[in-house]
Amino acid sequence: MRLYPIILAALLAACGPEPSAGPYVPPDLLVAPPGWTGPSPRDEGQLIDAAAAEKRGREQCIGQLLAVAEIVQK
Repeated sequence: MRLYPIILAALLAACGPEPSAGPYVPPDLLVAPPGWTGPSPRDEGQLIDAAAAEKRGREQCIGQLLAVAEIVQK
C-alpha cells in the first residue's frame, strides 16, 4: 500500500504538455571552424599565412554565430 502514492505521483508527473525542444539549428553551425593548423610560423611568409587563416576562421565563426542568433530569435 505504501507504493501506491509513489506510483501515483510518478504517473501524474508524466502527464502534461510535451516539452518544446526549441528551434532547429543545423549541426554544421555548431562546429567551430579551424584556424591555423600548421606548425608555429618560422618566417614572415608563414606568419602572414597563419594570420590570414586565423582571420578566415574568425570571420566564419562570427558568421555562424550570427546565423544561430537569427534562428534562435525567430
